Amino acid sequence: MLENLPRPLVQLLERHWPRGLPAEVTALVEEALTTQQRTAEQVVERVGRRWLAFGYEDALQSADGGGLRQPLGVLKELLSASKCAGNNLYCEDGVDIRDGELCPRCEEAREDRRAAPQEEAGAAGHPAVDGPGETYTAPRYVPPPRDQSVGVNRELARQVREANLARPWVPR
Repeated sequence: MLENLPRPLVQLLERHWPRGLPAEVTALVEEALTTQQRTAEQVVERVGRRWLAFGYEDALQSADGGGLRQPLGVLKELLSASKCAGNNLYCEDGVDIRDGELCPRCEEAREDRRAAPQEEAGAAGHPAVDGPGETYTAPRYVPPPRDQSVGVNRELARQVREANLARPWVPR
C-alpha cells in the first residue's frame, strides 16, 4: 500500500528513513484496514484526497521553499482515522462511505458550530463562516472618486506654493 503514496512524499520518507518506516506507520495502516474497516483502495483514496485537500502538494512546491519539514508527520496525518464529530464508523472526512452522502453527524456538528458564532457575530455585524462553499468578504475601503481627491490636493499644493512665493526668502 505504501507504494501508492504520492511520489514526492515517498522520496522524502526514503531520505529521512532509509532503513524503513517506523512500526507506528504499519500500525496506522493495520488500524485503517481492521478497526476502521476500510479496504486498501479506500485508504489509498484517503491518502490521495488528503494530500491535495490538506495542501501538502502546494507546500511541497511553494516558492518560499518551506516544503514538508516532517514527512513522517504528514504520512501519519494522511493515514489517520477521520475525525468524525459523531464517531460515525462509516464517515470518511465528512462523507458516509456507504452511500457517498454527507455524514449526517458531521453536518449536524457543522450546523451547530455555524449557529453559535452567528449569534455572537450578529452584534458585530459579521456573518460566521464554516463549511464548504461559504465565504466572508470583509468590508473594503473605497477611496473617494479620484478626480475629487486629486483636485483637493492640487488646490492645496497651489495655495502652499503661492504662500511660499509671497514670502521673501530670508537666509539664516
